[in-house]
Amino acid sequence: MVTRLNGVATPFGPLTLELKIAADGHAAHLRIEPLADFSCTKIAVHLTGWASEKSGAVKELSMAKRNEWATGLPATNSSRADIRE
Repeated sequence: MVTRLNGVATPFGPLTLELKIAADGHAAHLRIEPLADFSCTKIAVHLTGWASEKSGAVKELSMAKRNEWATGLPATNSSRADIRE
């Protein structure tokens, strides 16, 4: 499954992102393009149910550059996530 936002208006300029989720639902890849207004310094991705068994887990991504981030669901007996930046 792929979800794309292409130039959606935000207070920080147009937002372009793509979220791809594997067919089995066990992995995701997120790509976010930099915003036009550099006063937005980061974006928070809430991970609960995806890359962390911890309630309220958040990954902060810098908006100073293009971001690509991939994650897989942790094994049922482990809290380790496969995160690449």
